Amino acid sequence: MSELAEDNARIEGAFRALFWRAEYAQRADSVDVVCCHANVIRYFVMRALQLPPEAWLRVSLTHASITLLQVRSSGP
Repeated sequence: MSELAEDNARIEGAFRALFWRAEYAQRADSVDVVCCHANVIRYFVMRALQLPPEAWLRVSLTHASITLLQVRSSGP
């Protein structure tokens, strides 16, 4: 397996481990804090918004920025 393929599998695995739709019966919010490089955050945002990976080039993140993603049990 090439290094690029390994990296792709690793970042996709991280996305799937961190982002999922809560069970509909869940009433309390759950919060995860993820600290990582901006490129990883941009990848996560593109995947969460179901945008093509190329769209990440239009997203700019500054040092120590905060990105908030909410995943609701109803889907949005």
